[in-house]
Amino acid sequence: MSDQNTTRIDHSAAIAAYAKAKNIDTTRAGKLFRSRLRSSFATLAKADPKQYGPKGAIKREANDRRPWGSHSRTALAQVFPEVPTFARKPKARKSPAKPESVEA
Repeated sequence: MSDQNTTRIDHSAAIAAYAKAKNIDTTRAGKLFRSRLRSSFATLAKADPKQYGPKGAIKREANDRRPWGSHSRTALAQVFPEVPTFARKPKARKSPAKPESVEA
């Protein structure tokens, strides 16, 4: 999933990135993060309709008591423009380097 539109971020990782960007602890960041998600649920539903909204797989309403799942980077970038982690493309994972064989 190298495409920025389809890359998803776990909820806890998104909270950690938000905490780092705001320079606050993760408990406080979690409360602020979820409140901002609830207040801008319409933006989330428009950015990622398969996951949020009336036919959403994760949440159908902002307060429907379902847990928050993973989030798309584009949806988070729209709701949290001040967090640079959400706007940039993820780094490609490198495969482990193979040790060079030494011939004697």
